[in-house]
Amino acid sequence: INILSNRSKWTFYFLSSVQFNFTIGDSIISDKNVYRILFDAMSKPIGNRGFGYQLTKEYFDAMDLAHVSKLKLVLEKAIPGNISQKRVNDAYQKFISNDNKEAAYYSDPINPNDL
Repeated sequence: INILSNRSKWTFYFLSSVQFNFTIGDSIISDKNVYRILFDAMSKPIGNRGFGYQLTKEYFDAMDLAHVSKLKLVLEKAIPGNISQKRVNDAYQKFISNDNKEAAYYSDPINPNDL
């Protein structure tokens, strides 16, 4: 269902006032989707510095990724195969090492199709 097909004020009000919380469990995460899941947990500021990417505690917690015991193991096996996956992996490594005070900026965006 395309809920944005009717672009009424009510639709935008409704979408902006609802918080979506969901949980990613061990049974869902795999080496095939780990970079897409982490990308969904990233803030993505865009500005004069380029395309920014940062894994934030707020998004990480909203997706309940801290409770996914398999996450670290999957990432150890899922070696980044392209630049988009490497950028997501770099953001994750900065996050777990507590070195994510600022987003990393690039001149070109991460391509979600490459994740």
